[in-house]
Amino acid sequence: MLYYYYSLLMMSLVGCASKETDSTNDSLESGKEVKIKKIAPDEVLNLYYEALENPESENVANETREEIKQLLKRSQETLGEEGPPNELLPEVRLKVVDNAMLGKKIEVLEFANESYKTGRTLILKAIYDQKLEKWILEDIEILKASDKPFLLTWKEVEKFASLKGLEILKSEHQQDPQFFQFTVINDNQMYVKDSILQINREMV
Repeated sequence: MLYYYYSLLMMSLVGCASKETDSTNDSLESGKEVKIKKIAPDEVLNLYYEALENPESENVANETREEIKQLLKRSQETLGEEGPPNELLPEVRLKVVDNAMLGKKIEVLEFANESYKTGRTLILKAIYDQKLEKWILEDIEILKASDKPFLLTWKEVEKFASLKGLEILKSEHQQDPQFFQFTVINDNQMYVKDSILQINREMV
Protein backbone atom coordinates (compact mmCIF):
# COMPACT_ATOMS: atom_id res chain seq x y z
CA MET A 1 0.00 0.00 0.00
CA LEU A 2 2.84 2.36 0.89
CA TYR A 3 4.47 1.63 -2.47
CA TYR A 4 1.16 2.42 -4.22
CA TYR A 5 0.91 5.87 -2.63
CA TYR A 6 4.58 6.51 -3.35
CA SER A 7 4.01 5.67 -7.03
CA LEU A 8 1.01 8.01 -7.20
CA LEU A 9 3.07 10.78 -5.60
CA MET A 10 5.91 10.34 -8.09
CA MET A 11 3.49 10.31 -11.05
CA SER A 12 1.92 13.52 -9.74
CA LEU A 13 5.29 15.23 -9.43
CA VAL A 14 6.32 14.15 -12.93
CA GLY A 15 3.02 15.47 -14.28
CA CYS A 16 3.56 18.88 -12.64
CA ALA A 17 7.08 19.05 -13.96
CA SER A 18 5.96 18.23 -17.48
CA LYS A 19 3.24 20.91 -17.33
CA GLU A 20 5.75 23.52 -16.21
CA THR A 21 8.10 22.54 -19.00
CA ASP A 22 5.32 22.71 -21.58
CA SER A 23 4.33 26.15 -20.32
CA THR A 24 7.93 27.35 -20.63
CA ASN A 25 8.21 25.94 -24.12
CA ASP A 26 4.98 27.65 -25.13
CA SER A 27 6.29 31.02 -23.93
CA LEU A 28 9.54 30.51 -25.81
CA GLU A 29 7.71 29.50 -28.98
CA SER A 30 5.34 32.47 -28.76
CA GLY A 31 8.18 34.97 -29.13
CA LYS A 32 11.82 35.48 -28.32
CA GLU A 33 12.85 37.29 -25.19
CA VAL A 34 13.93 40.83 -26.01
CA LYS A 35 16.38 42.67 -23.78
CA ILE A 36 15.58 46.35 -24.03
CA LYS A 37 18.32 48.84 -23.25
CA LYS A 38 16.92 51.83 -21.39
CA ILE A 39 17.19 55.22 -23.06
CA ALA A 40 18.51 58.26 -21.19
CA PRO A 41 16.86 61.70 -21.45
CA ASP A 42 19.82 63.14 -23.37
CA GLU A 43 19.58 60.26 -25.85
CA VAL A 44 15.93 61.16 -26.51
CA LEU A 45 17.06 64.73 -27.14
CA ASN A 46 19.76 63.48 -29.51
CA LEU A 47 17.09 61.70 -31.58
CA TYR A 48 15.45 65.11 -32.03
CA TYR A 49 18.70 66.81 -33.01
CA GLU A 50 19.38 64.01 -35.46
CA ALA A 51 15.92 64.53 -37.00
CA LEU A 52 16.64 68.26 -37.47
CA GLU A 53 19.90 67.44 -39.22
CA ASN A 54 18.40 64.62 -41.27
CA PRO A 55 14.58 64.65 -41.55
CA GLU A 56 14.78 61.34 -43.45
CA SER A 57 16.33 59.58 -40.47
CA GLU A 58 15.05 56.06 -39.86
CA ASN A 59 15.11 56.82 -36.15
CA VAL A 60 11.97 58.94 -36.50
CA ALA A 61 8.37 57.76 -36.80
CA ASN A 62 6.74 58.54 -40.18
CA GLU A 63 4.21 61.12 -38.95
CA THR A 64 6.82 62.89 -36.84
CA ARG A 65 9.22 62.91 -39.78
CA GLU A 66 6.64 64.76 -41.88
CA GLU A 67 5.92 67.18 -39.04
CA ILE A 68 9.60 68.06 -38.71
CA LYS A 69 9.86 68.60 -42.47
CA GLN A 70 6.97 71.07 -42.27
CA LEU A 71 8.57 72.88 -39.34
CA LEU A 72 11.88 73.18 -41.20
CA LYS A 73 10.07 74.50 -44.25
CA ARG A 74 8.21 77.02 -42.10
CA SER A 75 11.52 78.07 -40.56
CA GLN A 76 12.89 78.96 -43.99
CA GLU A 77 9.75 80.90 -44.88
CA THR A 78 9.81 82.97 -41.68
CA LEU A 79 13.61 83.34 -41.37
CA GLY A 80 13.65 81.02 -38.36
CA GLU A 81 10.90 82.72 -36.39
CA GLU A 82 8.39 79.84 -36.54
CA GLY A 83 10.67 76.86 -37.00
CA PRO A 84 11.38 73.98 -34.65
CA PRO A 85 13.01 74.81 -31.31
CA ASN A 86 16.77 74.80 -31.92
CA GLU A 87 18.15 76.84 -29.02
CA LEU A 88 17.24 74.40 -26.28
CA LEU A 89 18.67 74.60 -22.78
CA PRO A 90 18.83 71.08 -21.33
CA GLU A 91 21.37 72.46 -18.86
CA VAL A 92 18.45 74.33 -17.25
CA ARG A 93 15.72 71.70 -17.59
CA LEU A 94 15.79 68.20 -19.02
CA LYS A 95 12.90 66.57 -17.23
CA VAL A 96 11.40 63.10 -17.61
CA VAL A 97 7.61 63.44 -17.55
CA ASP A 98 6.73 59.85 -18.43
CA ASN A 99 8.93 56.80 -18.04
CA ALA A 100 7.39 53.54 -19.29
CA MET A 101 9.16 50.32 -20.23
CA LEU A 102 8.70 50.90 -23.96
CA GLY A 103 8.42 54.67 -23.99
CA LYS A 104 9.96 57.79 -22.49
CA LYS A 105 8.74 61.39 -22.62
CA ILE A 106 10.94 64.35 -21.73
CA GLU A 107 10.52 68.11 -21.41
CA VAL A 108 13.14 70.72 -22.33
CA LEU A 109 13.01 74.51 -22.54
CA GLU A 110 13.85 77.13 -25.14
CA PHE A 111 14.05 80.62 -23.65
CA ALA A 112 12.79 83.68 -25.48
CA ASN A 113 15.11 85.20 -28.04
CA GLU A 114 15.61 88.94 -27.61
CA SER A 115 14.80 89.63 -31.25
CA TYR A 116 11.76 87.54 -32.16
CA LYS A 117 11.29 84.20 -30.41
CA THR A 118 8.98 83.53 -27.52
CA GLY A 119 9.79 81.01 -24.81
CA ARG A 120 8.72 77.48 -25.69
CA THR A 121 8.54 74.07 -24.06
CA LEU A 122 9.46 71.10 -26.23
CA ILE A 123 8.04 67.72 -25.24
CA LEU A 124 9.62 64.70 -26.92
CA LYS A 125 8.42 61.11 -26.83
CA ALA A 126 10.60 58.16 -27.78
CA ILE A 127 9.31 54.60 -28.07
CA TYR A 128 11.07 51.27 -28.44
CA ASP A 129 10.28 49.77 -31.85
CA GLN A 130 10.35 46.02 -31.26
CA LYS A 131 10.44 45.30 -34.97
CA LEU A 132 13.49 47.50 -35.55
CA GLU A 133 14.84 46.66 -32.09
CA LYS A 134 15.80 50.26 -31.33
CA TRP A 135 14.45 53.51 -29.91
CA ILE A 136 12.86 56.01 -32.28
CA LEU A 137 11.44 59.52 -31.93
CA GLU A 138 7.68 58.97 -31.93
CA ASP A 139 6.19 62.39 -31.19
CA ILE A 140 7.03 66.05 -30.62
CA GLU A 141 4.92 68.75 -29.02
CA ILE A 142 5.77 72.47 -28.98
CA LEU A 143 4.04 74.73 -26.45
CA LYS A 144 4.49 78.49 -26.13
CA ALA A 145 5.13 79.86 -22.65
CA SER A 146 1.80 81.69 -22.92
CA ASP A 147 0.07 78.30 -23.16
CA LYS A 148 2.35 76.38 -20.77
CA PRO A 149 4.20 78.73 -18.39
CA PHE A 150 7.70 77.58 -17.50
CA LEU A 151 7.20 77.94 -13.71
CA LEU A 152 10.93 78.04 -13.18
CA THR A 153 12.40 76.85 -9.90
CA TRP A 154 15.09 78.90 -8.19
CA LYS A 155 17.59 76.16 -9.01
CA GLU A 156 16.74 76.52 -12.71
CA VAL A 157 17.12 80.30 -12.50
CA GLU A 158 20.58 79.80 -11.01
CA LYS A 159 21.51 77.42 -13.84
CA PHE A 160 20.27 79.89 -16.46
CA ALA A 161 22.18 82.75 -14.83
CA SER A 162 25.32 80.62 -14.76
CA LEU A 163 25.04 80.07 -18.53
CA LYS A 164 25.04 83.86 -18.87
CA GLY A 165 28.12 84.16 -16.65
CA LEU A 166 26.18 85.53 -13.70
CA GLU A 167 26.53 84.65 -10.05
CA ILE A 168 23.31 85.55 -8.27
CA LEU A 169 21.90 85.69 -4.77
CA LYS A 170 18.19 85.28 -4.17
CA SER A 171 16.43 88.19 -2.47
CA GLU A 172 14.93 87.48 0.92
CA HIS A 173 12.13 89.95 0.24
CA GLN A 174 9.95 88.22 -2.36
CA GLN A 175 6.76 90.19 -2.95
CA ASP A 176 5.30 88.56 -6.07
CA PRO A 177 5.47 84.74 -6.34
CA GLN A 178 5.44 85.09 -10.13
CA PHE A 179 8.91 86.65 -10.02
CA PHE A 180 12.29 85.81 -8.56
CA GLN A 181 14.27 88.86 -7.43
CA PHE A 182 18.02 88.52 -7.08
CA THR A 183 21.30 90.40 -6.82
CA VAL A 184 24.24 89.97 -9.19
CA ILE A 185 27.29 89.26 -7.04
CA ASN A 186 29.99 89.31 -9.73
CA ASP A 187 31.12 91.73 -12.43
CA ASN A 188 29.72 90.81 -15.83
CA GLN A 189 29.67 92.25 -19.35
CA MET A 190 25.89 92.58 -19.17
CA TYR A 191 25.36 93.69 -15.56
CA VAL A 192 27.53 95.33 -12.94
CA LYS A 193 28.05 93.83 -9.53
CA ASP A 194 25.23 94.46 -7.01
CA SER A 195 22.64 94.98 -9.75
CA ILE A 196 19.19 93.99 -8.52
CA LEU A 197 17.19 92.10 -11.14
CA GLN A 198 14.12 89.95 -11.39
CA ILE A 199 12.97 87.17 -13.68
CA ASN A 200 9.45 86.10 -14.54
CA ARG A 201 9.05 82.47 -13.47
CA GLU A 202 6.43 81.91 -16.14
CA MET A 203 8.62 83.42 -18.90
CA VAL A 204 5.51 84.64 -20.72
